[in-house]
Amino acid sequence: MQNKLFLAFGLAGLLGGIAGMIIGHQLGVPLIGAIAGAFTFFPFGGYISKHQRRWLGMSFLNGLIVLAYFKLGWMGVGFVVLASFLTFFIAAGIVRNWYDNSDWKALVSHMKIALGLNHGFQIVENGKITYPKDATIVFGPRNLFIKPYNAVILERGSKQTRVLGPAYYTTAPFEYVKYIFNLKDFSEHLLVDLSPTREQILVDLHIRITYSLNINEAARLDDEKWTEKERQILQQLAKQTTDWKELTKSVVNSKARLIVKAWGVDQLLATRDFSRLESQIQNLSNDRLKENGIKISDVLIEKIEASPDFYSAQTEKWIASTQAEILNIRDRARAEAYREALRLIATAYQEAHEQGMDPDDIHRELLRRTIEQLSGDPSVLLFAPMLKDLMNGLNRTNTKPKRDDTNN
Repeated sequence: MQNKLFLAFGLAGLLGGIAGMIIGHQLGVPLIGAIAGAFTFFPFGGYISKHQRRWLGMSFLNGLIVLAYFKLGWMGVGFVVLASFLTFFIAAGIVRNWYDNSDWKALVSHMKIALGLNHGFQIVENGKITYPKDATIVFGPRNLFIKPYNAVILERGSKQTRVLGPAYYTTAPFEYVKYIFNLKDFSEHLLVDLSPTREQILVDLHIRITYSLNINEAARLDDEKWTEKERQILQQLAKQTTDWKELTKSVVNSKARLIVKAWGVDQLLATRDFSRLESQIQNLSNDRLKENGIKISDVLIEKIEASPDFYSAQTEKWIASTQAEILNIRDRARAEAYREALRLIATAYQEAHEQGMDPDDIHRELLRRTIEQLSGDPSVLLFAPMLKDLMNGLNRTNTKPKRDDTNN
């Protein structure tokens, strides 16, 4: 790429020198004409090679310098150069806050860009390269701006060169951004589905977690606040094949399942204060993620739901329990009614006997009324054996000889 640029400069300068020499020959100064032509047109080669309009501006400026020399001499050249420098200085000063508020750094940087010694700007923001857009590998030298809450690892060739936090840098030739880390806090919803409880009932946990890389707040804003341990955290994450965000969610999922297994389903569904459960998930997850330089700052359980099968089983259990209770109430009512009926029969029998009624007549009347009552009751079949005994007793009573009262 560099060879192509130099070749374009050389070709444009050669053609410009030839044109200048022809014009200078007519004016009697062929050598000065050749130099002026080459000086004016060699920047045009940068436009041909890079398609960057600044090289057209540079070529035009060189033409003004040549014109000032022929019209006003070296004093004219001085005025043009001074005016150009002041214009450049003012333009660079406008963006000096990009360069640690240094006018000198801004001027030197812009001069390098104008002269092709620097390839331009590169901006890292929101965990990605925002300028140049759609860039993957952007080789230096470049002006690298890392915005707050971002960090990068640079590589050149097969080696990592630097771990950088938020600040302004100049990358070395062929040095480029390999890894980018977003240092902001992330908040995401996580579904821990089909997690078994102590009774092996499956429940779903809806959790919102807030997590980030374990980098101190000051370092997230300024590279000078970084510690060596924090730079090692990023180097360690760069070695992992799994994205650190996915690792975080995976660990929280597994720890939540482990904790839910120790809880009963009724306890989980009845509670409205999940602070204890949230604290357990957060502490266990942080213990596991500490070695990876990841920190979970908050765990919020939004809701816990049992599986549809659980609710179906609970409904069936309730229906069965309700039916059993209804049958129990009916049996108790029937038993109470029979007890009351027997008590009335016994009372009536005692009163009839005290009034002098014959025991056989009392028995016949009692059997008659009992059979009439039972025959009108749908549950009479339950007393079929009893009815048979009553009928036999009635037959025996009817065939028994009556007492002869005349002998008394």
